[in-house]
Amino acid sequence: QFLNILEQDPYAGNRQTGAQLTQLLENAGYKDLKLWNEGISAQAEEREQKQNIFRVFFSYLPEDVQRLCHLEPENCRYQAWQNWLQKNYAQLEAEILRKDSRIFMGLQMLSCRKANNDTTL
Repeated sequence: QFLNILEQDPYAGNRQTGAQLTQLLENAGYKDLKLWNEGISAQAEEREQKQNIFRVFFSYLPEDVQRLCHLEPENCRYQAWQNWLQKNYAQLEAEILRKDSRIFMGLQMLSCRKANNDTTL
């Protein structure tokens, strides 16, 4: 459910941009595109690392939903999201921070240069 809400959250950005980004950059005149794949992980004993990962990847969603409910108080979907998060967010955090939990996530980065100069992005 968390991922479902995240996918529909208008403040979370377009989750499909990554698949389109290479073509968009090439069309805009960038070259030497390189995809970098990095792993982010936290082992069972790395509680602080798990907390940091949780904050970066999960903590903004309740704030987004609260803002959406404030802007559109009659929106039933946003109210349902808020209710679900109020009931389950603490449990999600507890599961991630559990002593025996391990987290493995992937991150992709793209580097390129503008075709008319050597500026690297």
